Amino acid sequence: MPIALRLASPTTALTETTIGDIVRRAATEAPDTVALVDGVAEPAERVRWTYAELLARAEALARGLLADFAPGDRLAVALPTTPESLLCTYAAALAGLVVVPVNPLLRPGELAHVLGQSGAAGIVCGDAHRDYDLAGVVAEVRGALPALRTQLPVADLDARAAAGDPRRALPVVSPHDVAQIVYTSGTTGAPKGACLSHHGMTHAARAGARRFAIQAGDVYVNPLPTFHVGGQGVAFSLADSHATNVMVRTFDPGLVLDVIESEHATLMVGVPTMLGALLDEQAARPRDLSSLRAVSSGGAVVRADLVRRVRTEMGASVTVVFGQTECCGFATQTHLDDPPEVIEATLGTGLDGIDVRVVDPTTGAVMETGVDGELEVRGPNVMLGYHEQPDATAAAFHDGWLRTGDLMTMDDRGYLRITGRLKDMIVTGGVNVYAAEVEAAIAGDPAVAEVAVFGVADEHWGERVVAAVRFVDPPADESAALARVGAGLVDRLAPHKRPKQWLAVDAMPVTPYGKVQKFRLRERLAGPRPRGEGAGGT
Repeated sequence: MPIALRLASPTTALTETTIGDIVRRAATEAPDTVALVDGVAEPAERVRWTYAELLARAEALARGLLADFAPGDRLAVALPTTPESLLCTYAAALAGLVVVPVNPLLRPGELAHVLGQSGAAGIVCGDAHRDYDLAGVVAEVRGALPALRTQLPVADLDARAAAGDPRRALPVVSPHDVAQIVYTSGTTGAPKGACLSHHGMTHAARAGARRFAIQAGDVYVNPLPTFHVGGQGVAFSLADSHATNVMVRTFDPGLVLDVIESEHATLMVGVPTMLGALLDEQAARPRDLSSLRAVSSGGAVVRADLVRRVRTEMGASVTVVFGQTECCGFATQTHLDDPPEVIEATLGTGLDGIDVRVVDPTTGAVMETGVDGELEVRGPNVMLGYHEQPDATAAAFHDGWLRTGDLMTMDDRGYLRITGRLKDMIVTGGVNVYAAEVEAAIAGDPAVAEVAVFGVADEHWGERVVAAVRFVDPPADESAALARVGAGLVDRLAPHKRPKQWLAVDAMPVTPYGKVQKFRLRERLAGPRPRGEGAGGT
């Protein structure tokens, strides 16, 4: 039987580029193409920068930044998804600085961790974001961060650029230099800073753009935050393809659909929760989406029903992307011309120049096709390591391959199917239970809007299976509703897989990127007895 290993073709071209290279090339080859659009509600108020304008602004700001910073210094950028956020990305890249993307809604302790652990020398931020006094929070934590020398308001970017010496030569930046330190989403604990190279980020973006068939002149509506590796990766894909990036500051389904319609967008991206909200909004108040050619999704399991609804209700093809911060957001992807059943059930194959394999997580032996194991990735997209965390870096790699922590199977064509997270594997009574399988069974109940399954310590079983459920409509009797959901699993799951403890929640605790924080749910169990606890157990 074949083994679950798919190596990139030896003929795959691995063009080594920097982030600065791609915007310079776009400005040379497509100077008048609109690079960035600020996708605000009123079309007349949408700022538009061509690639020539973007490069000129970025080079001027790079020179201005070099008055205070030296190549290799870390510059945190805590901005929403606006042209200014990417201006900082490109300017820092041209200046040889290392960008640390920061969610502008981080609370003081979270912000202090990222700024302190990264050793950021400066931060670009606005006064406030969504009524949150970010500038005040930065001022609050600066006293404990001796490395943080400069707090640069976003309103001062033009002045900083104008103050730069136009005769100053920008440094030579190597494709193998660290471009960004992007912090993981923190679903299992304190975020770690993944060091991503220029070559890694631009190669991953280029490979994803090819698989998604992005073309010069495409108009791409992008609601992904630029403080996330996905938002950065999409931006580089579009610049490398000479396409237009329509940036939406905060996801709102009505606004995104309005922007698609008014900008005649050809492409868009959205995580599964976004797609669900867009489909519901489109059903309630239809827009003209006839220009839309394809939709990209990922960041979580993309349910088959969502894929089908996008095709039928939005009239667009779908590609599903799998990646993580540690591999620049791109590792595998489906093809737009894959059969519907493949797009609905798989994560595609390894992208150009990227090797993937499925191994036994204990022994490291490559598994046979069709057998569960841990996905490992190797290629230029893989991080250089975690910033100043050698032990965590060593644990993340096996024989030169990145351990993703995701459990998958690979078929004989190299297509991957996710079966769960290694950390979501629950050992109960000596038997392995994969949370993803239990979640899929519970999610089939039409009354369930969202579910998270995890294990907690149990004196008898070692671990017991717990399910947290958010209902579509809050039931009058939560215990009875949970018991009914549990009863529906009797014919679908073996007894050891069925949750022994249930709780109803009004909302799932999530990271800023929409991923459920199961450790927060575990913490709830250590407090007062959760609502619905014990209902539905078998």
